[in-house]
Formats: sequence, structure tokens, C-alpha cells
Amino acid sequence: MPAIFPPDDFLPGAQLTGKSLQAITRIASWARWFLLVVSTLLFLGAVGLWIPDEDFMPSLIMFLEITPEQVGWLHITPLHRLVGFVITLVPALLLIRSMNHARHMLNSFTRGQVLTLLNAMRLRSIAALITGFGIAFPLSKTLTAIALTINNPPERQVYSFILNLSDMMLLGLGVFLWVLSWAMVEAARVVEENNSFV
Repeated sequence: MPAIFPPDDFLPGAQLTGKSLQAITRIASWARWFLLVVSTLLFLGAVGLWIPDEDFMPSLIMFLEITPEQVGWLHITPLHRLVGFVITLVPALLLIRSMNHARHMLNSFTRGQVLTLLNAMRLRSIAALITGFGIAFPLSKTLTAIALTINNPPERQVYSFILNLSDMMLLGLGVFLWVLSWAMVEAARVVEENNSFV
């Protein structure tokens, strides 16, 4: 279920003005374009992984982290490529979605709206999506390997779940951001209640 956010003016929050606003507007504008480029590259990377060319097998082996012996066990038909693409697209979409929330946050920054309930809620969604990506990415490797070897005899099927240091760091980052965003949401709600009495 998609997150439902209040309108931008739901909570006044802390407003930036003058030189501070100009500086953060400039940085936020560049960051928005950067996130757009990265999101596009992520999607193209998910597609490109399954395009049959001279780099296809080396890229697939690196992605699946399988042994040289297991390479010959893989079934690479158009149907297998389609299934693999759908599986690997899921974590990519989670990361792209988190970047979309980040771009909306940066849009608020360019208007001088920084410490608001809306941005705190978006940060919480980003934290959840990053945590989800940290789980979905290694899981996608496992499911892809299973899909490409499911028709083999049991001894030639690949069932392995590999959690790398980078995956654990992403999970840790997601949890940290969730705790931080939870504190920001609660603080923003307190500010909202105080403003209602003014």
C-alpha cells in the first residue's frame, strides 16, 4: 500500500530564508538531477543484465556469485531471462521508489521547507524501502539461481542465500534511518501540537 502523505503545508516546520535558502536550493537542484540519473541507470542496469551479449554470462555469474562448476547448470532461455528480469526488477524498483521520495524531499527543501512532518514521513518511507532493498537484493540472487536451475536434478540445483557485508550495511543504514525518521516524526508532531495552541 503506498504511503499517504499530508499536503506540503500541513505543518509549517522550520522555514529557510535568505542565503541559507539559496544555498540549499542550489544543492537540492543538483541532487534531484543526480537521483534522476541514478534511478534511470538502475532501471537500465536491471534490463541490461538480461540482454544477451558478450558480457551477459560474466555479468550474470558476478551477480549470482556462483562457482565455475555451477555455470553449466544454468538454463538461459528467453523465458528464463524474462523470469530473471522480473525477479531482479523488484529490488531495483524499491531503490528507485526511495529515490523518488528523496527527490520530493529535495523539492520541499528548495521551497525552504526542511524540518516538516511531511519530510519526516518521507524519510521514514525511504528507511523502509532501503531496508526492504537490503533484504530483497540478496533474496533476488537466490530466487534467480533457483529459477535458472529448477529444471535440473536436485544435485544440480542452486539453493544459496548470500548476505554480503554491503547488504548488512544497507540493512543497518535502513534501520538507523527508520529510528531517526521516527524521532523526527514525533518531534514534528509535537511542534504541530504546539503551533495549534498559538
